[in-house]
Amino acid sequence: MQGIVAHKLDNHATGPESLFLTTFFQALSAAGVRYAVMRNYESLPYSTGGSDLDILISPGDHTKVRSILFQSIQKTSAVPVGVAETVGFFKVYFLGRPVPNASCWWGLKVDLNFGLFFKGVPLASNSLLDSAYTYNRVSVLPHGIAGVLGVLKEILNNNDMPLRYHHDARESAKSNWESVRRALFPMGEKALDLLYALITREHDEKSLKTQCRRLRGAIMLHAFKQYPIGVMKRRFVFEWSKVIRFFRPPGAMIAI
Repeated sequence: MQGIVAHKLDNHATGPESLFLTTFFQALSAAGVRYAVMRNYESLPYSTGGSDLDILISPGDHTKVRSILFQSIQKTSAVPVGVAETVGFFKVYFLGRPVPNASCWWGLKVDLNFGLFFKGVPLASNSLLDSAYTYNRVSVLPHGIAGVLGVLKEILNNNDMPLRYHHDARESAKSNWESVRRALFPMGEKALDLLYALITREHDEKSLKTQCRRLRGAIMLHAFKQYPIGVMKRRFVFEWSKVIRFFRPPGAMIAI
């Protein structure tokens, strides 16, 4: 990882989840795990600012990081209330008891991305972690590539262009597209060209949805041409994980 350090310039509000955050990130560093928080990290490690914690992790550290996560939850007297897993992705919902000087319980969702996948198809290479830098002792992705990934996630899953990520994504695409292409080369050239057009050009709602469908199709077609057996295998595992969730729900829904 690059040795760039961003220092805290202002006093972030400390949230009740801060003990978990410091415990978790210190354990990742001590274990030598390659990781990067993907977005919404401006208030870390003092608080998540009301956001989920979305982390990109080297696939080789899968077992180690899962163990560290649950150990950190246990050490901070929190309790998992929901767990879900699919190809290259693991998420945990948990609740924590009030900490000293706080009167309320707190909750957090942690998404662990062991590589980046869409329905079992890889989207990025391991070199994506090479761009990470240190911010307040936490490894994070630069705003530009983080914006591209935030846009890509919403495009693939929701046919939407999120305004909160679009500016950073557009700036990164216009100034540093070659590095983005290298990081996302598993998507294929056609898909990358479509992504660039989606990020840098204006689209009305109908046109946006059409281009999003084309992008998904280009990604799946490229992957199937490159490694058809692997794609079918991972797609089966992805869809089977949805079936398992139906018969064995990953958590409890609580209404108060």
